[in-house]
Amino acid sequence: MAKINDKYDLSRIKYNYRSELGRYEHHIYFCAGAGCISCGCADVAKTIQESLTEFGLTDKVKMIETGCIGLCSLGPVMLVMPQRTFYVGLSPKNVGKVIKSHFVDGQIVETDKQIFRYKFGSEYASGGAGCICGVDDYIKFLEALRTYKL
Repeated sequence: MAKINDKYDLSRIKYNYRSELGRYEHHIYFCAGAGCISCGCADVAKTIQESLTEFGLTDKVKMIETGCIGLCSLGPVMLVMPQRTFYVGLSPKNVGKVIKSHFVDGQIVETDKQIFRYKFGSEYASGGAGCICGVDDYIKFLEALRTYKL
């Protein structure tokens, strides 16, 4: 990695990173924080990559491992953008279903015993700063999580 000498170098890195991400139609932000690691996220991440390859999605979907997303007790978790869809309670057994349904069939996986799904903000919202479209969305999300049992 190149040395950062000034703010312009940092701006170039940011521009190049955003250009690279712009090549993909979808982004999976997959939690690889300590809580998700203890829940077996490495096996889930491997299954996600295998599923993306199996379904020919590696040029359309980019998986990015993140630090802790903050929902450790519900992990492993992932956020799919730009649909702003959050999946929790993932496992190697159910994540292939999510990948196929979401990216191949174009259907967001609805809540079932194994997978909790929550959509932030408006359907296929674009732009905005971040995943939560205001305090009301965040409160609804927390309420939904509070009442959800894996």
